[in-house]
Amino acid sequence: KDGKYVGSTIDGKEYQSLIKLLPEDDAAIANWGDDWCMPTKEQFMELYSSANTTSEWVTENGVMGCKFTSKKNGNTLFLPAGGFRHFRNINVENNGCYWSCMLDKNNTHRAYALSVYDGGTSCSASDRCDGRFIRPVRAKK
Repeated sequence: KDGKYVGSTIDGKEYQSLIKLLPEDDAAIANWGDDWCMPTKEQFMELYSSANTTSEWVTENGVMGCKFTSKKNGNTLFLPAGGFRHFRNINVENNGCYWSCMLDKNNTHRAYALSVYDGGTSCSASDRCDGRFIRPVRAKK
């Protein structure tokens, strides 16, 4: 409509106005149960904020990736650089991409993903047909 993607109705569900995946569409819930969920864009931004964590590109057990260390409690999180898929192109260079549960409100065929790579991190919208990893987080009850 007017050159913009406006979503659609599938199996009676309206996707046009969604900004977050429905629980039945959350891969973490589907695979791990409702004690888990895919992270939000805000959780990713909190993770890579220099106010909250330090990050470094490391190799752990022979696997390259980004290690985040909390400035508050010293806990660490390692996200492997497993690459990503964009259409038929598979990129397994020094990066890794992880889906959030948050949709682009202007283009619901896109969702936000965290990218980690040698030299930085970012969070941006990607086509939902692209291949990205899932890193579940505990659901807040």
